Amino acid sequence: MGLGHAYARLGMTDKALECIQKLEQRELEEPDSVIDGDFAAIYLALGNLDKTYYYLNLCIDKRMGPVACFIEYPPYKTVKADPRFEDLKHRMGISAEV
Repeated sequence: MGLGHAYARLGMTDKALECIQKLEQRELEEPDSVIDGDFAAIYLALGNLDKTYYYLNLCIDKRMGPVACFIEYPPYKTVKADPRFEDLKHRMGISAEV
């Protein structure tokens, strides 16, 4: 999931935030890069579900294919417990049974 996610999981918030800053710089330098999933993973590990959902929705808007896969990773279980998860699945075209 990335270094920023690992830092955040280890409680190294300053290092995780540095990774976010580097990603933001990369976005400016490479506007065609699609790194919203990286942002989502770091914010998830930091416990910021609002930003996590913001970036997951950007992934869907940009048609980033693996969103349906990586939300199945064990760290994303907190995302599944959030009421916004149903809307996220709906936006991806995933049925309610999944």
